[in-house]
Amino acid sequence: MARRFTAVQITASLLFLGLSGMYICMSSGSISGQGYTGEEMESGLRMLSATTAWMKGHPVPPMVWSRHGPLPVLFDLPFLKLGKHIVSPDFVLSFQPGLFTAALITILFLWLRKLCSPAMSLFLTLTAAFGTMLWPYAYISLETKQSFFVLLAGYLALAGGKIERWPRLLLFAVSCGLAMSLKITGIILWPVIAYLIYVQFEDRWRERRGQLLVSILVIGSIWALSHWGTNQYWGSRAARHLEGWLIDTWLQYYVNVVGIFGSPTKGLFVYCPILLAILGAVPRAFRAHRQLTIFAVAVQLLPSFFASVPRGLRLPGEEMLSWSCSRSSELPSSSSGPFITTASAILR
Repeated sequence: MARRFTAVQITASLLFLGLSGMYICMSSGSISGQGYTGEEMESGLRMLSATTAWMKGHPVPPMVWSRHGPLPVLFDLPFLKLGKHIVSPDFVLSFQPGLFTAALITILFLWLRKLCSPAMSLFLTLTAAFGTMLWPYAYISLETKQSFFVLLAGYLALAGGKIERWPRLLLFAVSCGLAMSLKITGIILWPVIAYLIYVQFEDRWRERRGQLLVSILVIGSIWALSHWGTNQYWGSRAARHLEGWLIDTWLQYYVNVVGIFGSPTKGLFVYCPILLAILGAVPRAFRAHRQLTIFAVAVQLLPSFFASVPRGLRLPGEEMLSWSCSRSSELPSSSSGPFITTASAILR
């Protein structure tokens, strides 16, 4: 018997297809010049060449590593492989961030439908799609994959109650691991991931300790692989890059925070002014959807806090953080828009 799809599922599918088509149609067809994307593309092409040489028994060329390790590059491989047969790898890879952004916004819509009316859900979803930094990042890439998995982890943990079945639990664990590992600065989100795990296991952790241990093992394994891969690129330089993010005076604290929220090039409130409307509603959101509000606020405030740590102040886990931040990589701030937008559902 054929499965009948619900109206929400049909709308979500049409939304994904429509947004993907719009983003791809407006793509420049080239992405190698955006930040470190060319570096990751070179690493991915070398992975394909090394795999082909190994399968044919030829000498394997040395690996070319990228600054964020092999994990983000793995998602590029299907596009790079297809690009060898259609136009060019650069051309086909330029479509990837648009697809990830469309998928992210589709998850946002599904989450919002659990919180507010169909009209308000579509309004907030389309606002995120075309009224935030998600739109330009659909062509710039850089943080798109990480943003997707942070939102997916939050959705799986908070939108549907306790996760009892193993396939969904493993998807949740993998999403958490990738959220922290797709960029080396993603480690600053570990309190958010810890909170999601706490929400899932707080009341029955003794009965579900097997699932808890497996989840932690999966997350830790993904992070360890990412850590190993980034060390191949940075080597002994990694531990010195934390200083690039520390401030010299308390005045710079205000400069950094104002930059995150009000920068003319990337400020959250500049590029999504509708978010200003929710500031006064955060207390109401906390009463109505406490877990969601904590998640949304934490995702936004953690990058702000980390970008404003004075030199000489010891952070919990600073040794772990020291290798993870480089002067040339960005804090995961573009992913924050959807979460605050999600919290604004209480304005329905």
